[in-house]
Amino acid sequence: RLKLPPGEINLSDYLTFFPSVPDAVGSVAGIVLRIQVAEPNLPGNARTVITLVSESGSRGAADWQPMVLDFDISADVEMLPNEDGIWLILERMRNRKNELFEACLTDPMKELIQ
Repeated sequence: RLKLPPGEINLSDYLTFFPSVPDAVGSVAGIVLRIQVAEPNLPGNARTVITLVSESGSRGAADWQPMVLDFDISADVEMLPNEDGIWLILERMRNRKNELFEACLTDPMKELIQ
């Protein structure tokens, strides 16, 4: 969950992943954005689903707007639960998730969460 400043803001000031909305649409009251991307550097036809969702301000403090940025990485890999290779794959997925998270944040957003 990210804490964005209250009021009307430009998401591009805080995130590199956001919907592009024509001016004719007007002010956006809420966001639900989901994309799926291939992960060719991970095994098993891996893919990531990236979701950005605005939450109601009532769940957060009056001085910020909650926004959820979520990454779900999955792959089709057949392994036995006790095989050591599963830990390597899970670590690669975790590293990729962290890389994607960093790539979706602008420097001002990174400063807000430190």
